[in-house]
Amino acid sequence: MSEWISVKERLPESDGMCVLVWTGAAWLLARYIGEGIWHEDWAGVRPLSVTHWQPLPEPPAEEKEE
Repeated sequence: MSEWISVKERLPESDGMCVLVWTGAAWLLARYIGEGIWHEDWAGVRPLSVTHWQPLPEPPAEEKEE
């Protein structure tokens, strides 16, 4: 998995990008809306203070049946 990236260093490149965020108290799955705004996907609320984020890992490769 990727390393945590400080929001002071940089923000996700695309609006609507789903990422893992750290709020200083918990990690959440969230979307970066743009202009420093984050939308938390599960409860539909915006985290109050995101300090770090990281891209989600690639999904596992599907196993081929023989």
